[in-house]
Amino acid sequence: MFKQALKDWLIVMSLVGFIIGILFSYAHQLMATNPLLWVFVPDCPLAALLFAAALLLLAFNKRNDTLFLLSFVSGIKYGVWTIFTILFYWSFYVGPDNFIEQLINIGAHVLLFFEQFLLLGLVKVDLKKLSIVLGFLLANDLSDYLLGTHPVMPDYAVTSMFRFTVMLTFASAILVYYLIRRYEVKRFSASPLLR
Repeated sequence: MFKQALKDWLIVMSLVGFIIGILFSYAHQLMATNPLLWVFVPDCPLAALLFAAALLLLAFNKRNDTLFLLSFVSGIKYGVWTIFTILFYWSFYVGPDNFIEQLINIGAHVLLFFEQFLLLGLVKVDLKKLSIVLGFLLANDLSDYLLGTHPVMPDYAVTSMFRFTVMLTFASAILVYYLIRRYEVKRFSASPLLR
């Protein structure tokens, strides 16, 4: 009963995170961006949506290892990226009028990071799937920094954040690959919370 309630809560919170992220952080940017690039605009909300989709598949005893892997790597990457970016450029993002909002934002991204570990033990990884995930995330990085679909940030930070983001893409993929290989178990023998 508790496990099902937790899964339901995580699905709802991830969907709420997706909707709030789109409405309050990315709506203007999406309207100003070519629709062909929309998938590359809402990085963190997309990671939250991917996690909700992964849990919904699990609820119906379905699996899609590429989706699970994309959720896992995206949640790790964008959780770290957002927390780092807000803290490193604190004076740009945080002021007296949005201090509480940004603390909530940081907390939401801490959750985005840690909830991905519930997928550990579920994801079957191979180099083909990892290449697909890495390819999508690198395409996202290139779109963000070469085509301008990155989140709002200080102009002086764009070049250094481009380097950091690409490095974080590789680091997140390698970390997740290592964790899955190290803790790989039989099919559907996931974290006790998701069984």
